[in-house]
Amino acid sequence: MDHSITENNGVIQVKLTGELTLNDEEKFRSLSLEASEQSGSKCVIDLSALEFLDSAGLGLLLVLKEFCEDASKTVSIRPGGGEVREILDISEFSSLIPYEE
Repeated sequence: MDHSITENNGVIQVKLTGELTLNDEEKFRSLSLEASEQSGSKCVIDLSALEFLDSAGLGLLLVLKEFCEDASKTVSIRPGGGEVREILDISEFSSLIPYEE
């Protein structure tokens, strides 16, 4: 997994690329802390360039949500398309983190 974190007008964008799996847990927790410490009030998790996501990856997205909500930030997902979107839809992930198209 690769990532970038940018902030513009109070919106923190966390863009993920590659694959998000259990192997990324340590790196992802650091990313989550970094995102939660930004000054913006909203965090958008951009998965449009993510190629693969497994069940552990879904759990890691919830970790990021928890870090951001603990820092009083709202969280949404930009799901993109393809297999990652299918996994999110099958697991009804939008009931946990709302989509932002």
